[in-house]
Amino acid sequence: MAVSRSDFQNAGWWFITNRSNPGLHLFRDAEDFSHMVSCLSEGTGLHAVRISGYVLLPDHFHVVLHVEKGVLPRFMHWMNLCYGHRHRARHNFRGHLFAGNYDAKALAEDDDTLLRASHYLHLHPHRTAQGFHGPALPWLPSGTASNPEMAISGMIAHGWSSVADWLNPAHCRDWIQPQPQRTDYRSLLLQVLREGIHEGIGSLPGPLSTCPTAVSLVLPEDVLHRLILEAEAEQGLSWDDFRDLHGHPGRDLVICRAAREGLNTETLGQLLQMTPAAVSKVLQRSRRLPPH
Repeated sequence: MAVSRSDFQNAGWWFITNRSNPGLHLFRDAEDFSHMVSCLSEGTGLHAVRISGYVLLPDHFHVVLHVEKGVLPRFMHWMNLCYGHRHRARHNFRGHLFAGNYDAKALAEDDDTLLRASHYLHLHPHRTAQGFHGPALPWLPSGTASNPEMAISGMIAHGWSSVADWLNPAHCRDWIQPQPQRTDYRSLLLQVLREGIHEGIGSLPGPLSTCPTAVSLVLPEDVLHRLILEAEAEQGLSWDDFRDLHGHPGRDLVICRAAREGLNTETLGQLLQMTPAAVSKVLQRSRRLPPH
């Protein structure tokens, strides 16, 4: 389901993603993470937003929320101002902190879709800790990749998500409203971990696209992760061995394939920590190569 920015005025459930500019961290330390949580909490009261869940990572965040008609753009504008002002004041930062517009995907209003969206949020730090491209997450214990119970402990230790609210609804913060509420949420997370996440699949079992009115949660980072795995297999090397090598065929292949799958230069720059101009040069260079 294609979603234009004019659709952001619509009421309903949304999956929100917002990223920092390439090379910047939105959250440098615990105080920065805490500031964003405060902004989320304050924003729900000011704008009558229902937040089902969220996760904060060093260079981006995701939120699942419900809004009434016309509220989403106002809420996100306020959120960017709220956190941006605090970040600039604290770090004496000048310039653009966020990388352009936020991304919003409309979600079907059924329990299965919302449950899968919560899985994506809460498993995201675990996926990143396994080597999924992104900043290091040193607070997650080693060994979580093969131990689902330890993985859940690591997600709780991460601290900057709503996973603890979902696992213990009786002590849920008043501005978090898990949808749907499940008393068996821990066992559901363990099931997902055992069925694939701990093996590095990096996506939820069963695509959201099976829900007729849902927008798939196949995000740009998921596309890039799949293409990196393909390139690693073809090159016989780890992504870390060639990701920063200018002109390396594996690196260029990932960029070109990602572009063919619809990722624009700005998005690729954010995910690969490159400038859009550098991404464009790779694409231009590939077009000049003779066909094989």
